[in-house]
Amino acid sequence: EKISEDNILQIHNNKTAIYSFEGPLHLGAVLGECTEVQLKNLTAYAIPLGIGFQIKDDNLGIFGKQGVLGKPIFSDLKEGKKTLLVLKAYEWSTNNQKKKILKALGNQNLTREEGTEIADIITDTGSKEYSINKKNNYRDECLEALTNANIDSESKEILIDYSDKMVNRDK
Repeated sequence: EKISEDNILQIHNNKTAIYSFEGPLHLGAVLGECTEVQLKNLTAYAIPLGIGFQIKDDNLGIFGKQGVLGKPIFSDLKEGKKTLLVLKAYEWSTNNQKKKILKALGNQNLTREEGTEIADIITDTGSKEYSINKKNNYRDECLEALTNANIDSESKEILIDYSDKMVNRDK
């Protein structure tokens, strides 16, 4: 099945950003008797943060440290998860690299060596760097949303700190 970058980002939006970021922020804000404008401000912050978080999560699934991660490294590859990393690496790879990516994707018996080879392809094609830049752009977007948000400065500081922890973590 053909999947595009837009498809992947839409999945991140629907699965992670709305469900794990916007929803909980809205719940707390509504309980705190926020205004409609504040809810809109929180959405403008939460959606790009959630997408950036998921891009980082996918990066950790390939490049994270096994003992720190909390899930087996390369598990996304074994599950056949189509991530931005895999998509861009596939788009920008040689025919030989494409074959290796296709062989690895969804292979439950993927060895550590094969996974490392895919990680090298992701790095060599520029996909890793592309993904990191994309994640950083989403974080910038979420911080930009706070700049003029109708939210008190103490809450803004908490949200800024939180965004850093979400997109620049190592587990």
